[in-house]
Amino acid sequence: MADSQLAIDQAKATFAALTRAMRPRTLVDNIFQARPIWNKMRQNMKPVSGTSFQPAIELRQMTGRKYTRKTNLNLGAEWAPEIATTADYETYEYLMHVQIPMQDILKQGTQGLVDLHQAYIKNAIKSVRTDFSTDLFQTRGSDGTGAIGTGRAVDATTSVSGMNTLDQCMWYGNTYGGVNPLTTNQETWEAHVVQGQANASSEIEAVAPSLQNFEFAIEQVEMTCDEKPDLIVVTEDTWQALKAQVPAQDYAMQRAAYKGTDIVRWGYSALWVLDVPIVRDRDCYGEDFTPGQATTVLAKGHDAYGINFNHFWYIFNRNASFRWHEDGWERGRTSYDCLHNQYYVWGNTACDSRRAQLRFINIDPTMDISDFELATMRLPGADA
Repeated sequence: MADSQLAIDQAKATFAALTRAMRPRTLVDNIFQARPIWNKMRQNMKPVSGTSFQPAIELRQMTGRKYTRKTNLNLGAEWAPEIATTADYETYEYLMHVQIPMQDILKQGTQGLVDLHQAYIKNAIKSVRTDFSTDLFQTRGSDGTGAIGTGRAVDATTSVSGMNTLDQCMWYGNTYGGVNPLTTNQETWEAHVVQGQANASSEIEAVAPSLQNFEFAIEQVEMTCDEKPDLIVVTEDTWQALKAQVPAQDYAMQRAAYKGTDIVRWGYSALWVLDVPIVRDRDCYGEDFTPGQATTVLAKGHDAYGINFNHFWYIFNRNASFRWHEDGWERGRTSYDCLHNQYYVWGNTACDSRRAQLRFINIDPTMDISDFELATMRLPGADA
């Protein structure tokens, strides 16, 4: 018994020393990698001191008024519309519990304990990365109401603000950050959206996976915001359809021309349209386009996201994120006898300019190139 307790104490001390080396910065570096979007997100993180973040957001431009020396201005409320307000993004609490079975611990020597700890921690970090990516992309509803990605509920209170919530503005848009685009003077709190349009039979037609459509979309965002997306994320099938339109020599020349960019230095494959990299991500939402449907939700298809990281960030509580539990490694009998610890994150995504973001819906990667047509874009506040 004494030998067993000595081995347990040694394991606790070894795990504690290894855990101390996994400082918050190290955890961030290990979690926010392996995908272009998360590497970009790592460069755009905002620490907050509380459990929420309230950035001032841009809603609309003011309308001026012409007048002469004898004009009675009579400036009422309509000449002072609200051009900015404050959004509110709540952090959600996330915990990854790591349990190392006691039977495995007692079999190990000193080096074996190090290897055992590293194996479990590596797997736990990959699990966190998967959870974060799932929350970021989310999935779409299929009830035909136009509700897309309302956020994954956390204990029925706080929702994870994924990109389907950020960039969704089917017909009228949805509340994001506590700001509702259906409210007067808040109509432009929407993203730019390229989606399938109804034909003469009121059936939604697919969006072509053409380089021309992506170029058109980037230009439209730039004309509205004087900024382009920093990154466009597409599904694997859409990326392959786009790449098929680029001759091999041109693709090689692109790689050489953009070799100094983050995307290439990180080792990712990308296509460039108007200097904006287009990359693929397996978690980006996509399913077969369904013809003959009356709504874009029922028509399904593949999504794509154009993200401006000057206005879209990962926020986290500086005192309660990417940290191990203060009590360290303890022996517990949860589901089995083990030493356990956990690290936790209080965070969420946030945005201060929704219209700087771009969203594609209803892409059909299988569309024949002879059927490609220029897409139609819904601009922010189009129904205002």
